Amino acid sequence: MSSKDKLRRAWKRLISRSLGTITGVETDIPAIALTFDDGPDPRFTEKLAGLLEKYNARATFFVVGQSARRYPDIIKRLAEAGHAIANHSWSHQSFLTLNSRQRRKQIRMWEKATASYGCRLFRPPFGHQNFWSRLDAFFMGYRVVTWTILAEDWLDIDAQQILSKITPKIMPGSIILLHDTLHTYLDEKYTDQTPTLEAVEELLVRFGDQYQFVTLPRLLDFGKARKTDWRRRPDSAWMSKLKRADSTSLP
Repeated sequence: MSSKDKLRRAWKRLISRSLGTITGVETDIPAIALTFDDGPDPRFTEKLAGLLEKYNARATFFVVGQSARRYPDIIKRLAEAGHAIANHSWSHQSFLTLNSRQRRKQIRMWEKATASYGCRLFRPPFGHQNFWSRLDAFFMGYRVVTWTILAEDWLDIDAQQILSKITPKIMPGSIILLHDTLHTYLDEKYTDQTPTLEAVEELLVRFGDQYQFVTLPRLLDFGKARKTDWRRRPDSAWMSKLKRADSTSLP
């Protein structure tokens, strides 16, 4: 192996260790993390919280700052119930459409909106990330988390279709991405998250005896974070079709 190849490998190891994005946890403990993006939303978040309480499960809510400021009582109740509140930006804009100053402002505004309840975990809107946006989150003191299993519940699909995307892939240390609301959507009819609630209850019933449903901070205590050099760019044609639940920009 040439010295150049060795240097390249060493650089990749350094990036993975310090700037790698968490996509799961290596653990033998039967535990998984349900994560919910884009809330809070009084139509669905509180129903979801009731389901989680019913089955003694905990989850992580990657909330949007605009909505957190609008519904502070929901954030407070989630935190007091033992759920983790994590950063999903202020206004759910793709970070690859923003410059560094704007990205950092998105993160800081989110922190103000969530008061003392937020933890230092960040999920980039849409999963969009490059090296420079990851660096911004790093300098702001955040670990970036994406997912192991993608439920695709932003589409017009029913509970059984959601479950079919999740259940074959579940294993200890899995991070499952779902939505308690949609901050951006392709069509208004997609915004009814009732199928997601039904799928979550089925998951809790079917796997409750096999797995612990825990917050991400707790799951990370159970083993070694699985990391990758996560890069994902926006599809401009798809992004142009999206509608926004709230178009308010940064104050």
